[in-house]
Amino acid sequence: MAINHAQPLWVTMLMASDLNPDNNVRRELGRQHMSTVMVYWLNRNGWSHPDFEAIAEWALNEKSPIHQSQLSHIRNQKMRMLGSKNLDAFGMMNQAIWLYNNDREIFRELGTATVTEKIERLISNKLSILHPETGDPLGAGEWFELFLGRIKIHDVITGGEVDDSEMTEALAEDVRGYLSREIQQIGKPIHEVTPIARRVIGDEATARSIMEAVVGLNILSIDDLPATLGHIANLLNELDDSRQRTAETIIQEARS
Repeated sequence: MAINHAQPLWVTMLMASDLNPDNNVRRELGRQHMSTVMVYWLNRNGWSHPDFEAIAEWALNEKSPIHQSQLSHIRNQKMRMLGSKNLDAFGMMNQAIWLYNNDREIFRELGTATVTEKIERLISNKLSILHPETGDPLGAGEWFELFLGRIKIHDVITGGEVDDSEMTEALAEDVRGYLSREIQQIGKPIHEVTPIARRVIGDEATARSIMEAVVGLNILSIDDLPATLGHIANLLNELDDSRQRTAETIIQEARS
């Protein structure tokens, strides 16, 4: 969308042609998109939920502006409302991280807590979420616009797609082995994981095929692998919410 510099940016954004004209649909899609952005942010920066909570406390210099349970609700698209503290935390940590990595002089004026060794490790060279038109890191207000469906982060929309040309027998076997190892590390026996897989995946045949592959009774189909990666990510995230996996991260970790 081209920017008309004769009118304020917010007017241009409000008139954006790709916004859904149905307000209820727009807000619901916005809520879902924000969840996707949060998962993308966590994954790209390698943050666990405790990491995210620690960064929020550091950025606002305030105890518990967001809790791990709230992050889980956002990730699972169950967050119906966002409090001012949550939005303040998202905006401040996003902007503080950007300034720490790009403009230390302004960063020193922010009033964050001390940059400890742990915090430095968590924020150094980390990704901030940028406004699609201005390129500035989103603040609290822009995070709320994201939640309302008035902003779309296009890197997230296009960045999670899986290239069909990558689907090979070798990758399918790597993914099968990765899933088996992850379940073993989580520590749940297969007989407990199987009913969870049925519930999360929602299709009996697909869940059975994946679980048979885990124990070596089946292989993962190359043709079905793009869709299967999403099911595997959802299953592992349900079993272990300390970190969030996507199809993209599963491919990367399965190959490593």
